[in-house]
Amino acid sequence: MEHFNGKTINDLRRAIKADSPVEVKCGHSMLKLQLNLTDEVLDEALFHTHGNFYTLIEHYQINETNPIKVTLPSMLNIFYLFLFSL
Repeated sequence: MEHFNGKTINDLRRAIKADSPVEVKCGHSMLKLQLNLTDEVLDEALFHTHGNFYTLIEHYQINETNPIKVTLPSMLNIFYLFLFSL
């Protein structure tokens, strides 16, 4: 996802839904976001620990080889998101 400039986890969920309309048929709030290597849930609490997306991406080294895991409500559909160009 290029040029994401959101300020909250819900902004990220909305952007994922807008960027992937074929894959994401559910509401944005239903998306479960996890850090790929640690399986930690990426929620508002974890986000606030780091203060902003840039710090969070740097801390967890989110990149092409360590993307954010996005799980849809059916739990059968998982895809990966790489944030860049914040």
